[in-house]
Amino acid sequence: MPGGGYVVPDGVLQLRGQPVPRTRERALQDTATAHRLWARSERLTGVRYPWPTEPPRAG
Repeated sequence: MPGGGYVVPDGVLQLRGQPVPRTRERALQDTATAHRLWARSERLTGVRYPWPTEPPRAG
């Protein structure tokens, strides 16, 4: 599967069915929404994780 892909059920609302690969959807690339969701999740759970500033190094 290509990077950024994921697997979902192929049925109605992706709740049931056979697994099918999907590619990244435009909504998943919305960084402003991702940041808001991250901040809200931290507030609701009381757990903080810093955003990485650099990609992880291989090896």
